[in-house]
Amino acid sequence: MSDDDDGGWQWAPDDEDDEAAGDTKGDGGITAVPGKDAVVYLVDCQDSMLEEGDDGNTFTRSIQLITKALYEQMIARPSDLVGIVFYGTQHNSNSNDHEHIYEFRDLGTPDVHLIRMLEAIVENPDDFEERIGHGDTATVEDSYGTSALLKYALSTAQLMISQVRIKVASRRVIIFTAVDDPYPDAGDAHKKRQNAISQARDVRDKGIAIGVMPLSNTAFDSTLFYNEITSDQSDNGGIPVDETAILQDQDALLRRLQSKVQRHRPLMKIPFTIGPGNLTIGVRMYKLYRHATKGVYVNVRNREDLGYPRVESKTVHTYADGTGQPMPLRPDEVHRTVSYGGENVTFTKRELEGAKFFAAPGMTLLGFKPRHRLKRHSNVKNGLFVYPDESVVKGSTTVFCALRASCRKRGVFALCRLIGSRSMAPRFVALYPTDEEDDSPVGFHLTYLPYTDDMRKLPYDRDDGVHASPSQVDTMRGLIQSLTSSTFDARKYKNPALERHFRAIESGAFDRLSEAAIATVVDYTDVPISTVDERAGDIVSECVATFFPHGTATAVDNKRKARDDGGGAARAKKAKEDVKPLTPALVKSLIETNKLKSRTVAELKEFLVGQGIKPVGTKPKLLDAIAAQFS
Repeated sequence: MSDDDDGGWQWAPDDEDDEAAGDTKGDGGITAVPGKDAVVYLVDCQDSMLEEGDDGNTFTRSIQLITKALYEQMIARPSDLVGIVFYGTQHNSNSNDHEHIYEFRDLGTPDVHLIRMLEAIVENPDDFEERIGHGDTATVEDSYGTSALLKYALSTAQLMISQVRIKVASRRVIIFTAVDDPYPDAGDAHKKRQNAISQARDVRDKGIAIGVMPLSNTAFDSTLFYNEITSDQSDNGGIPVDETAILQDQDALLRRLQSKVQRHRPLMKIPFTIGPGNLTIGVRMYKLYRHATKGVYVNVRNREDLGYPRVESKTVHTYADGTGQPMPLRPDEVHRTVSYGGENVTFTKRELEGAKFFAAPGMTLLGFKPRHRLKRHSNVKNGLFVYPDESVVKGSTTVFCALRASCRKRGVFALCRLIGSRSMAPRFVALYPTDEEDDSPVGFHLTYLPYTDDMRKLPYDRDDGVHASPSQVDTMRGLIQSLTSSTFDARKYKNPALERHFRAIESGAFDRLSEAAIATVVDYTDVPISTVDERAGDIVSECVATFFPHGTATAVDNKRKARDDGGGAARAKKAKEDVKPLTPALVKSLIETNKLKSRTVAELKEFLVGQGIKPVGTKPKLLDAIAAQFS
């Protein structure tokens, strides 16, 4: 592979990596390859879903859950595709004319209209009963004979997803039901059961994941049936492929919908050269954790629907020809100029790209170092996760696993050079194998190693002679330990700023929330003072006594004195009153002492007008005019 040929390798920039430039946005960086998620909600509408609970019947709860999920999808991920299919209905409406199956919404982006339709179902159940209706379980299943209703429901969902002509990152079907065993393994029910399982296997073979949201008011035993349609029994011994396939509650559903499937979202796939003779394998890199952001601006209402025309814009470089008319420039005719040594140096776009080019994108193994040489404080950037990629180089997994096993056995990490894109500066990185004891997937963790400029320089002199006493150190250590929580998990706390942001968007899109509701977002990361006093009140008092043995009255008295004097505003007013107006004698004295520039522009202009000189220009020109007057 030549340096100018990247082959099948791909790299996706982001705004978190400060190394990328040129053709990347923001500060550069590495993020997930953009893509859409396609989700079909398969909702059971049989009479078993009408079981009443504390918060309504299970069918109503399922619609409310989907509505809440759509709220977040429409605001945070508006490009996702969502479809809704009801099965077990009285009436049917689908492309294959299957009985008791109603396609409520074909796959499309979530919008306000869809959410209002779902809310209307909850508010007017009689209207839903008239148009779609809840079917009787025995009647519905009898209409299919020895076949199964769920088989055709899954087939309808599969057909909806397969008709999508755009590339999607993940494809999912989520079933909402209250019955844990729709087909007991006996008689005709056994044939129905096998038909449903066979169809579920076909759906999974197409790369479509199946999840279940149980809504029963009693215990839901997924082992009776649904584990078999969400897992491959022959390959996994009955263990679910995805541990979140059987969702447990509303939060689990929202996490499932919000999650980005890492195996479908590689940040980059690049060649990894690990030996002499250009022995190269393929690897993919992922970001295991990502900071939550506000995202891009999204029009929650279609501009064409509101009567506005679509506006498109583009930038065109032009030059004036002999007749004075603007003529467009070709991209190769646009040059960039850099001032150097007092002269303008011109570069073409290709020359600039060549100046930034160091080597072809890829990762190169440089050597190995003991694990203890990798210090925790050297981690200056968010790390990545590296996994083998067989799509470009066959056999990459075998070599990759051998390298990982060798690193684990010898207790070393691999020192590598990483170049993410043609315009990205090279970085030295450390690859160390994941631990088999924890829940991490099998692979390498990648840590960026710092350059000298990356290390922070402390702004104070360490040898200033001021040191804390052993008693002060012990007291402060006790304070820190008393305020440290061993059970804190940042993933359990929502970002209050993002919560307010999305509530404000929701308020504008749906005209629901008031300003008071937006303002009442609870910040659970803000620890109340009462909690601090309860956990460390005595230690705080001890710290004050240790660090301020003579009390803190001096600082309090200084603040009180400043307040009594009127503060900074009063002092500034007093200083302004002491300023003398400019006179020729005073100006001459200020010029000699080089203090004239401390006067304001208004004072300088007033003086020039008094001398019969018209004040023109900025302050330096006014000073020059006054100096010329007295020279």
